[in-house]
Amino acid sequence: MMWQAWNLRNNVVHGDGKDTVTGSVQYLTRLQDELLVTACGLREHSDNGKVSLHPANPEATAPIPPSHWIAPPLGMAKVNSDAAFIGETGDTWGGAVARDHLGRVFMSIGRRLNRCSSVEEAEGAAALLGLTEFAKRFRGQVILETDCMCFGRELQGGMQSRSAYCATLADVKEKLSLFSCSGISIVSRSKNKLAHELAAVARRSGDFIMVADVPVDAKHVMRDESVLTMA
Repeated sequence: MMWQAWNLRNNVVHGDGKDTVTGSVQYLTRLQDELLVTACGLREHSDNGKVSLHPANPEATAPIPPSHWIAPPLGMAKVNSDAAFIGETGDTWGGAVARDHLGRVFMSIGRRLNRCSSVEEAEGAAALLGLTEFAKRFRGQVILETDCMCFGRELQGGMQSRSAYCATLADVKEKLSLFSCSGISIVSRSKNKLAHELAAVARRSGDFIMVADVPVDAKHVMRDESVLTMA
């Protein structure tokens, strides 16, 4: 990240000035995804079997990052989680869904959770809910995806957290250790719509857990994301 920032500054000050912040962000986003896959011993190959290398100038060829949910690589599962949190009362509902590389649902869950003191704690509790249930059915390679940057960054940190919700973070990390390999992905709300809807369904209609499906109220989101993923 520091190298890319220096390279951008160097181009603006001493070069032709054509590199942009947007191009650098796109490059770093792709690099993060590639490192996440590499951490689990996987690689993306082209049709001729050669590993794809990114160009030196990301602005020249880098595509615009998709604004929708992205399926995990073949052989991995992705767990998306989200929380519906009321700050005034601490009331919290969690929603989570696990899907494969084709967007097919392994399981979905929504539940009223214990009261939380912050958004970050609520997001952690929602992630713990999804991982706990999914670990009963699957122990392979998994990516946990969240749209809460603070929670995600804390989870990615190698040092012991001193956050107020450190116990929740520790529980999430313990659940992740049950899988053969795990990674953390931090995304925007637009890439986490189904988990968001599942938390909302739990708040409106009560607890649920489903295998290979989602509640009726969330099916339209699931279908939309599946179509975009396969496009």
